[in-house]
Amino acid sequence: MMVYYEIRRGLISNKAENKLKAFDKLCKKQNVIDITTTDLDKAAFIYAKRKSDGKMIDDADLLIAAQCVTNGYKLITNNVKHFDEIDGLLYENWVTR
Repeated sequence: MMVYYEIRRGLISNKAENKLKAFDKLCKKQNVIDITTTDLDKAAFIYAKRKSDGKMIDDADLLIAAQCVTNGYKLITNNVKHFDEIDGLLYENWVTR
């Protein structure tokens, strides 16, 4: 759900109406999962660890990482510096491979 929010807010704020329609069409075909309290608890632990290490990231990224960890998903991102050193998070950068 956080990925949905992050993409949707960007498209709306950029007034990308055609891309927004295409994204909505794609979402109707996909399984969009809700955020659970388990995801939120994991995000809180990730936040505390990152804060103590001095490596804070945006809340949206914390929630995306937490949801991936709790559901066993691999995160595909070009922004690996935000997601490194998160215990249990599998991620891959398709841009640089």
